[in-house]
Amino acid sequence: MVGMRKRLVLGEDIVNDEILLVLASSGESCRVASRERHTYPPVGLLCLSSMLKLHGYKVEICDLVFEDFSRAGFVSHLQSLARAPVIVGICVYTEAANETLEIASLSKQAFPETKVVLGGPHAAFCYDELLRHQCVDFVVRGEGESNIVQLLQYISYPDSLRLQAISGIAYKQEVDGDQSVQVTKPSSPVTRLDVLPFPDYPAWKYGGEHYPKIFSLVTSRGCPGQCIFCASRAFSGSKYRFHSAEWVFSMLYCQQKAYGFRRFGFFDDAFLANKSRLMRFCNYMINYWPRDGRLRWACKSRVDMIHEPAVQLISEAGCVSVHLGLESGSQEVLDSIGKGITLPQVFEALKILKEYGIEVECSFMLGHPSDSLETMEETLLLADTIDNLGMGTCVFGISAPFPGTRLWEEAERLGIQIKVRDWGKYNTMTPIYETGRIKFNDLRKAISYWQHQRQQNSNPRLSGRSQEQIDFIRENFARSLRSRESLSA
Repeated sequence: MVGMRKRLVLGEDIVNDEILLVLASSGESCRVASRERHTYPPVGLLCLSSMLKLHGYKVEICDLVFEDFSRAGFVSHLQSLARAPVIVGICVYTEAANETLEIASLSKQAFPETKVVLGGPHAAFCYDELLRHQCVDFVVRGEGESNIVQLLQYISYPDSLRLQAISGIAYKQEVDGDQSVQVTKPSSPVTRLDVLPFPDYPAWKYGGEHYPKIFSLVTSRGCPGQCIFCASRAFSGSKYRFHSAEWVFSMLYCQQKAYGFRRFGFFDDAFLANKSRLMRFCNYMINYWPRDGRLRWACKSRVDMIHEPAVQLISEAGCVSVHLGLESGSQEVLDSIGKGITLPQVFEALKILKEYGIEVECSFMLGHPSDSLETMEETLLLADTIDNLGMGTCVFGISAPFPGTRLWEEAERLGIQIKVRDWGKYNTMTPIYETGRIKFNDLRKAISYWQHQRQQNSNPRLSGRSQEQIDFIRENFARSLRSRESLSA
């Protein structure tokens, strides 16, 4: 670590300290849709930027969800940099994998000596495929804070350590004249998140425009859930790790002073998971936040974490919106996908949140491996009932086998036939696989019903059920959502 110590203390022997971090996007239509629906900063890159700056590096973030660069425009931007960066680091999501390789190639053309390092969910699980492209030098698998500084030390001072000693990376090595992909042991996740610096919010050039409207933060990592469609557990581990209530409150206080926002959102998958932390955080917001500047906020939760004492507390602390992943209107399907919730829990959670005036966004997916035309119909009818009763706003997606999920790893066992291999189409709105009971046209018809036809036609007409049968299912859902006895049913 001699070279790094000189960087920090004396500022000597610096080969290069410029770093470019890029968030890849997946084409113009996706960029426009993302900007219209979401104005979220790339929090993962902001966390990485803080860590790198802590170690003496200069970091620029290029968010291609918001940038409108053409290929020539991106090359021009690269050429405008003061000097070649030591690395171009690209965060890769599956739907942007194709564009990522274009970015990597253009970066190599502009700076042949610069190392291209890929990270993020897609890179963690498809490192072998990505490294077979000449424009990609390294892949960081998992959380980057624990190994990116070591990798940079190796790039700047190759004699200071061995690549094999850096955990959680993949790279190319020549073996008998051929390039072979090498993988080091997995890196240990950061267990005490409070030791990390605050995310580098000022580094996002669009923050001055968007932060004052709504501020976004992530305060936990890891997922104990076992949903077959989600890669969070595989990427971040099964242990739920979280920043303390004190860290979260302090960061909010500092950033609110800087940007003046009145609303913020937690993007943790399950913000209510740790009751002790939740209670402390809410008490801080209720008792210590200046009363003339009370904030309103949103979070995500599982339905089995929605209980009246917790909802009362978050309501008093300023929570006005909760997102719930409901996924299906069929208990059989919920059980088969590892969701670990029951329909009575769904009904009870929605009623409690409504009683406290908290808005609810419910997300559903169609085309699960165990779905049938009948169960997809039930899912549409449940969502329609929730919407009609004013219990929440519902959104739909199509189940997709993202790398790292059990859907991808166990496709044959689950009975799904993956028909689409173009990563650019992995967007939760394009059918990717079929089953023995569900075909692409069935999924398109179900989505079309939800988006265009349900106001004029109360029958999705997927399964051949009669109108009387459809009405019976609707009424059962409506009765369960109105009755406070559903939890004991």
